[in-house]
Amino acid sequence: MAVEIWFLRKMLWISWTEKKSSVEVMTAAGVCRCVIRQWQLNFLGHVMRQHGLENLAVTVKVDGRRARDAKE
Repeated sequence: MAVEIWFLRKMLWISWTEKKSSVEVMTAAGVCRCVIRQWQLNFLGHVMRQHGLENLAVTVKVDGRRARDAKE
């Protein structure tokens, strides 16, 4: 959620020194928490359909063996 607020602040030209709350920023942008949650779920669905590094990071399915200890 913090990243989305950061993006909204950048788009609305609201400086982080202005001491506006996240609720005030979302109200100025015309979005609510449910909209941001829907964006997050849509992006997660997109990542899960891909077969790249992001999918591996989310699902933690890494094939292979552990590396040998460097001391040996």
